Parts: sequence; structure tokens; C-alpha cells
Amino acid sequence: MSFSEDVSYDSIAYTLFEDMLHRHHFKRISKQDSTKLAQALKITDKEIVVEDASMLVEPSTANRVPGVVFINKERIEYYKKTGNKLQQITRGTLGTGARQEYAVGTTVTDAGPTQTIPYQDNVNRLEVIIRDGLPNGRQEHVLETFNISSDAEAHDQVEVYLGGRKLQKPTPTANPIKNHNVEIAFDSDETNSAGTSSDVEQTPEFTVVAVDDSSAKGYYKVVLRDMPQDGVELKVIQRQGTLWYNRGVSTASSGETLQRAMSKEAQFLLERPSGLPVINIRE
Repeated sequence: MSFSEDVSYDSIAYTLFEDMLHRHHFKRISKQDSTKLAQALKITDKEIVVEDASMLVEPSTANRVPGVVFINKERIEYYKKTGNKLQQITRGTLGTGARQEYAVGTTVTDAGPTQTIPYQDNVNRLEVIIRDGLPNGRQEHVLETFNISSDAEAHDQVEVYLGGRKLQKPTPTANPIKNHNVEIAFDSDETNSAGTSSDVEQTPEFTVVAVDDSSAKGYYKVVLRDMPQDGVELKVIQRQGTLWYNRGVSTASSGETLQRAMSKEAQFLLERPSGLPVINIRE
């Protein structure tokens, strides 16, 4: 006979989904709230037939709140549920892609409001319309409300969008981002007879540097590589998360697994096991 303090937990899982509007959605993966396709789903189909629709949330047409499922990586909304059929569907929502066909037996995962983890990033945001009269011109923008830490590269702590397009940040010298031209050579870093390389290292489209005259306040500024056009919107976003794990005495985490944490996020995940294989839950 033996005794152990180790407790075996069912596996938990979640997914982080960033939509086309650059919003982050934290969704629990729940075996209890998942089902499978009872018949193949084609791109032209107007309804989804599943094995057991009772596993999926009931939509609310009165409040204009659809049910939401993920099939593979596609997000699908539905406004009607009849038996095991999801109807009034909208395919490929929030920037996800729709496949031509999903086979029978493909997993259908509930991603409605009941699966939303009770968590939200703290977001600092700068939004500017490029125009005449900006205090620092069109290419430099001071981040007065941002908390830039010295523990990491400043440009890795923000995301910059210009006209809705995410700008390329500086990359490590040892691993730069390159643009490959197959017209010159199929393989990377090869040259043609004229000595032209098939790969061109991309220069960053912005940098984040300290403001010289405000070192006491620790302000930083975004410097754009190219002169932006008037009327284009510039967005600078900084997301700061909070810890889901149990805190340590002198460290951010106690070192225990998320399955032993007492945070509201961890407890929410523990309510519904994921059904995924357990790899290792021991400290």
C-alpha cells in the first residue's frame, strides 16, 4: 500500500484567437461542449448537421447573439438550432477562412459566450489620424500613456498598424526577416549570374526609441520608416497580461501547474476538461 500527495487532474486547454479587428478572444476547449459532424459540410451548404447539438449553446435572436462554433480553424455563427441542425449560418467570420468541405466526424467545438474565459488583457492604445499640425510631425508619435519595460526590447512590447496593416518590427540580427524572390532562385540565399541574391533582408517599418528630452518620465516614441499619407489612421497597441498561476513569494509564479492554480481563469478551465491527452502534470 502506498500514499501520494500528487493528484491526477483531467487535461485542460484553451485557445487564443485574434480576429481581423486585432481583438483577442480567450476560449475554453471543452469536451463536454463539443460534438462531431454527422454529415459532410460543403462550402455551399446552408446548415450544419452534427451528432448532438445539445452540446452547443442556444442562440438568441431576440438579443442578436448568435451561437458560435469552430470547425478546424474556421469560426462559424448560427442563429437557429433545430434538432441536430445548426441553421442560418454565417461561414468564415471575423477573418477566418472557409474550407471547401469538412468530412464526417470532424470535431465541432462550441466557442460561444459560455466558453469565454473571464480574463481580459490590459490594453494601452494610441490612435492618430495623420494630418498637418501633429505636435511631432507625421513620422514620430510619443507614447505618453504606455508602460515600456527595460526588461525587453521596446519594439517587442507594442504592435503598430498603419491604415489597418500591421507594420514590420525590427528583428534579431541573427535571424532577420527576408523576402524571397523565386524568379531569381528557388532556394534561399542563392544568387543568379548577375550576383543578385534571391533573398532580400527586410528593413523594419518602425522603431521604438526613448524620447531624449523626457528621460525622467521614461517616455518612448514610435518612429515610422516611411512618411505616411494624410488621412491614414495610425494605431499603436500595447497588451499587458495578468498572471493565471499561483504567485510565488519572490517570483511571479510558484512553479505549480495551472491545474493547481486558484485564479478565476484556472478554476474556469478546470470546470470543463478538454478531453485532450494528458502529457505531464507533475511539478
